Amino acid sequence: MQIKNNLQLITKLFLVLIESFTLLLPLWMTDLYIIYIGNIKNQLLNNNLSREINYILQSSILGLLLVFLWIITLTYFISDLKKLIFNLSKRMK
Repeated sequence: MQIKNNLQLITKLFLVLIESFTLLLPLWMTDLYIIYIGNIKNQLLNNNLSREINYILQSSILGLLLVFLWIITLTYFISDLKKLIFNLSKRMK
C-alpha cells in the first residue's frame, strides 16, 4: 500500500514538472513575438502603408492570443499545484 501511495505521489510530481515546462511555452512564444515585432520595424522603414497596417493588425492579434494562452496555462498550473499541496498536507497529518 505504501509503495502504491509513493508511486502516485511521484506521478503527480512528474505531472507538475511537465506542467511547469508547458508554463514556459508561452514565454518562448513571446520571444518569437518580439522577433516578429523587430521584423515589423524593418517593414515600417520601407514606407509601405498598406503593409504597415497589415503587420500592425497581425502583431496585435498575435500578442493578444499569447497573453490569453499564458493566462490559461498559468491558471491551470496554479489550480493543479494547489490540489497537489492540499493532498500532500492531508497525507502528512
